[in-house]
Amino acid sequence: MRRIYLDYNATTPLHPGVLEAMLPYYKSIFG
Repeated sequence: MRRIYLDYNATTPLHPGVLEAMLPYYKSIFG
């Protein structure tokens, strides 16, 4: 059986696709 780690202390690693989609907002489009 494959083991998985479930405890990330209220945060999880960011999926690379999410980072790619959000980069324009992080770099120049913000409020």
